[in-house]
Amino acid sequence: MKEGEFICEEYLKEQRGWTNSLIKKYLSVPDLTAPNPYCPSSARQIKLYYTPRIRDIEKDSDFRKDFFKASDRSAAHRRDQKPLM
Repeated sequence: MKEGEFICEEYLKEQRGWTNSLIKKYLSVPDLTAPNPYCPSSARQIKLYYTPRIRDIEKDSDFRKDFFKASDRSAAHRRDQKPLM
């Protein structure tokens, strides 16, 4: 594995649309953990996943089905949310 070929968990969620359940089901254990560069005093490690592994998973038909189901559920949830004011 080469340096720079990793994606953090937050990027997976925010930029690629993964959910916690998809991460748990398809990735389970991170390929690497590293200290949080934004909060060095934090004991929490950043979870990193090997980019080629992510690409392979995203091509898988079972993943794609689960991904689109999760996307549909998220969209329905956002539609059902009522404004507070």
